[in-house]
Amino acid sequence: HPTMPRFNWWQWVISTFDIYGESFLLKIRDDGGRVVALNPMHPANMHVVGESAGVLRWEFDNGRVRIDGIHDYDLVHPRTYNPESMYRGLSRLEPLRRTLEFEDAAQRAQSSFWRRGARPGFALTHPGQLSKPAADRLLLQWEQIAAGADKTGRSIVLEEGMSPEVLGVSNDDAQYI
Repeated sequence: HPTMPRFNWWQWVISTFDIYGESFLLKIRDDGGRVVALNPMHPANMHVVGESAGVLRWEFDNGRVRIDGIHDYDLVHPRTYNPESMYRGLSRLEPLRRTLEFEDAAQRAQSSFWRRGARPGFALTHPGQLSKPAADRLLLQWEQIAAGADKTGRSIVLEEGMSPEVLGVSNDDAQYI
């Protein structure tokens, strides 16, 4: 590329390939049709427009520059395998996303469990039908009286025939978790 030092050009190509699973280089041709430069195009700004006569067409749009009708043969497009698309690469980081989401959810659940005194949740059953406002007030009172590690084992007085039901897991399930 005429305006980029060679090291920066290669760094850009390798970095976008590693992060996005693909790189796009637009072939710049002289008047005779010979390739004289390869212009980097950011993968996030490349979009498949369609296919015509077996040739894929792309567009580039980064909000400032828009190039329509880029033919596949005018691109160098190294990409990783993507089981969902034969046109686009898949970032190597994508499988890690699920692992990180699961890890985050597990940590939040464990933190919530310990904040609530490391005890299973309860459901309060009432022999009658509670209105929505009454159920909301009861939940608020229950949380103020019994929620949190510092209130573990606290005695609770239930009214009007209510009874607690433990919403827990078996010892085997807890050990697995």
